Amino acid sequence: MSRVLLDSTRPTTSTSRAGDAPLNLAPIARYQPLVIAAVAVGAGLIADRCSVHWLPRTFESWWLMAVTAWIGWLLMWRSGRVTAAAIVLAISLVACGGAWHHLRWNLFAEDELGRSASNDPQPVCVEVVATTTSQAIPMPPLDPLRSIPARPESRFIAAVVAARDGQSWRPASGRTRIVLNGSFDEIQVGDRLRLFGQLARPAPPANPGEFDFAEHSRADRQLSAVRVEFPQCAQIVGRASPWAPSSWLHEVRQRGSRLLHRYLSANNTALASALLLGQREQIDRETNDAFLQTGTIHILSISGLHVAILAWILFKAFRTGWMSRRAALAAVAIVTGIYMLLTGAEPPVVRATILVWIVCGSILLGRSSAGLNSLALAALVIVAMNPADLFRTGVQLSFLSVGVLIWVVPKVLPLRAANPLDRLISATRPLPQRIAARFGRYLTRTFFISAVLWLLIAPLTMARFHMLSPAGLILNLLLAPIVMLLMAAGFAILIVGGLVPPLGAALGWLCDLNLSLLNSAVQSASHWSGSYFWTPGPSDGWLAGLYLVAVVTLAFPPATWPARWRVALACGWGGAALLAALPGPREASELRCTFVSVGHGCAVVMEFPDGKTLLYDAGSLGSPLAAERSISSYLWSRRIMHLDAIIVSHADADHFNALPGLLDKFNVGVIYVGPGMFEDQTPALRALRQSFDRSGAQLHELFAGDRLQIDNDVSIDVLHPPQHRIAGSDNANSIVLLLEYSGKRILLTGDLESPGLEALMNEPRLDCNIVLAPHHGSSHSDPPGFAAWCLPNHVVISGGRGDDSASVRQAYERRAAKVWNTAMSGAVTARVREGNLFVESFRDSQRSHSATPW
Repeated sequence: MSRVLLDSTRPTTSTSRAGDAPLNLAPIARYQPLVIAAVAVGAGLIADRCSVHWLPRTFESWWLMAVTAWIGWLLMWRSGRVTAAAIVLAISLVACGGAWHHLRWNLFAEDELGRSASNDPQPVCVEVVATTTSQAIPMPPLDPLRSIPARPESRFIAAVVAARDGQSWRPASGRTRIVLNGSFDEIQVGDRLRLFGQLARPAPPANPGEFDFAEHSRADRQLSAVRVEFPQCAQIVGRASPWAPSSWLHEVRQRGSRLLHRYLSANNTALASALLLGQREQIDRETNDAFLQTGTIHILSISGLHVAILAWILFKAFRTGWMSRRAALAAVAIVTGIYMLLTGAEPPVVRATILVWIVCGSILLGRSSAGLNSLALAALVIVAMNPADLFRTGVQLSFLSVGVLIWVVPKVLPLRAANPLDRLISATRPLPQRIAARFGRYLTRTFFISAVLWLLIAPLTMARFHMLSPAGLILNLLLAPIVMLLMAAGFAILIVGGLVPPLGAALGWLCDLNLSLLNSAVQSASHWSGSYFWTPGPSDGWLAGLYLVAVVTLAFPPATWPARWRVALACGWGGAALLAALPGPREASELRCTFVSVGHGCAVVMEFPDGKTLLYDAGSLGSPLAAERSISSYLWSRRIMHLDAIIVSHADADHFNALPGLLDKFNVGVIYVGPGMFEDQTPALRALRQSFDRSGAQLHELFAGDRLQIDNDVSIDVLHPPQHRIAGSDNANSIVLLLEYSGKRILLTGDLESPGLEALMNEPRLDCNIVLAPHHGSSHSDPPGFAAWCLPNHVVISGGRGDDSASVRQAYERRAAKVWNTAMSGAVTARVREGNLFVESFRDSQRSHSATPW
């Protein structure tokens, strides 16, 4: 009987003829325990955040569960029951994650300043120690649509040390956000300040779909904010020690900023500071929007890409012959660590730095590093620093992107072993042809890797940023060498620019050239037709389902599947994401009227049973961007992408200044305005008219006697103004609408005031169910007389907190009306269904589901 001896020196895989199955050169799968640990800890964080009713709800109960599981693990492990011990150990990690999240999310000290804060600003005098350097926010360019000009301000985070109680000081604690209005000296980490300002809680969302600033601040354990109106109300009582590490980092950052200003043109210094130092305060809104719209915003934010490029540049520079390999790796680890601290140690940078350290350490030790295991270690470090980071979009995108590159790409696009015959044939070809062939293969593979990455992160970006950017597929590929060159030159300026000025000047020219190319390419691409689309995005349920399907599918190596199956899988994934973003069916036989909370302004969204949507006014006193975001968030939460009509009640900016931004994001059928709307050519009205022209929407006038017939059951009558207007202000000529459906009436009044108010009340008395209080609930709009004329059941004041006076509220309540103020209640929604009226506010519904920290 013969035996075949296997020669261990021979390779176990062979390459035969061309066309054989691809050889997957990815490392052989190995046990990666940190992945299991990270998943278990993450499950605990999610369980505590979601407050699952059958799981522990206190820190003590979580900790008891963890200790019990540890004891169970020890007993099972010692008895040799390995599988059961592993399960119990995973349960203990889940409990540890829940306990850690509960401690950081819910438990705060008794003297926490946030306990004294409320939604209404109140005077406060505190002493704080700065924990971040102040960021100077310059005054934005003059905007004709902004009613109240913005002011420059400075912002920083501080630790509270004392608060004044009458004439005495008492100890206080907590982290708070400080906003200083006006110009102020730069604050450094460690500076102690005495502040006189207004204390308030971070504002919770006021409308469905809005970003939750209160939750975002709470994740950083900031339960309060202090706004200081005048520089004289902020006094520095102690400067940070010049020997403190924070002072050294600040000096290094300032030195780098001075070098960039020295060697780069003025047009590019703001962009360079954002790309290299993470200082984005000087980036204007137009540039920031262009990077967002083209899917290149990751270039503008300090992320793992920047750390990876820096590590690669440093290693190549250190290995030019003057430094040993071991010393070069140690230097790379040290410099990337300093850069992490220099840019603020944001989670994506921390993640990338940890991966660089692991790679450097594995090379030094001669060990291979398992990609997912290393990524899991980085995740555990980040949640140890702040468990709430798991729920932030930036962290999710960072880990998802790297996970795709480590796990998915080798499975979907496995490397093929070079065939010896192909290598021999290639060697006989001319050098230019070989270079072109290699470059072509590089471009093809890079494009497909970018496409896989774009496809897998698109659902998350659609859900969180409401944007789909096809331009990013091509643009990121084209910009890769430009970004590499400018960052290499930029980092070189920061490192050697101050030591060798001629070299710094040459590097500055190269960096400047590539910055100009980058900015021009992004700005041009943002104007391409079809380069980006605004979209509601998939819901959280859809999002979880999509990624669950992806994980389960990719657990089976698709490299063994035919190419057509992989293409079908990718197309099916993309189709499911797009399908999840499409508008859903409306609830039949229901009319929904929502008074969006926009501060002192007005925006009313009417959704009709047949699927049509009408927007009445869209503006706010102050920032047009704030009102635009609030209205957009609500529309996307309702999965609305098309507005059949917009009605502008009158020519006050706080009723229309959000429209230019909305017209860029939503399709609009027709726009109605009052007679003579554009007679006064103010800068704001000119900007509004230009946005109407760009949108391509039809423009018509509305006046008393007109009727908008939505369908056989819904009608909207225009009660005011007359066709030839009345003598008086724009407010007196506001468009007044009466909506009727299923026996219920809704009255929208804009800013109606005398003499238009008297002209309206000379008409026969109405009996209305819901009324928008004229002129944001102003006492000059005759609340007693108006309430007696329209007899409302519900009155909505669309305004700020100062617009809700006791006399106005009492005038309506004496007529048995319930008064709602969008500033306090958030969005107010009225639903009419089968002849019944239901009215609810957004914040009231949110309070029943939220947990109070303490």
